Amino acid sequence: MINHNTKVKKWNFIALILCGIEIVLSIIDLPESLNPDKTFYQKLGNDGMEIFNQLNSMPIKTFAVLNLLIVIVFFILFFNANKSLKSKKNIKKYPYFLNLVWTVIVVLFTILTTSDLGSITDDSSIKLSMLLFTVFFILLLKIPIIMVLINIFKLDIGEDNE
Repeated sequence: MINHNTKVKKWNFIALILCGIEIVLSIIDLPESLNPDKTFYQKLGNDGMEIFNQLNSMPIKTFAVLNLLIVIVFFILFFNANKSLKSKKNIKKYPYFLNLVWTVIVVLFTILTTSDLGSITDDSSIKLSMLLFTVFFILLLKIPIIMVLINIFKLDIGEDNE
C-alpha cells in the first residue's frame, strides 16, 4: 500500500503542475480570447472572418473565462490533496472525477464550436485533423488524473503492490 500512496502523490503532483501550466496559458490567452484581432482574421479572407465571428461570440468568451475559473478551482483542490497526501491523510476522489467530467465538456464544446466539418474539402480535412489532434492532446494530458484515481482505488481496496 505504501507504493500506491507514493504513486498517488507522484501523479497528483504531476496533475497539479499541469493544472498550473494550464492556468498560466489560459491567463496569457485570455486577452486574445476576449478581444480577438480582427485585422489578422481579415487577412485570411472569408474563412478568416468566419473564424473571427466564431471567436468573437459571447459563448466562446464566456467559456474562456469559465474554463479559467474552473481550472483555478481544480488547482486549489489538487493543491489541498497534495497537502493531505504529505500529512498521510486520505484524499477524496470527487475532484478527479469532476476534472474528467469538465474535460468531456471542454471536448464537446470544442467539437460543437468547430465550424464547417460537414463538407469534404481540403480545408475541412485540415480542420478535422486539427480538431482530432486537439482532442487527443487534451485527453493525453488527463493521464495523471486517471492514474491518481486508479491508485486511490487500489489504496481503498488494499491491493498489494505489483
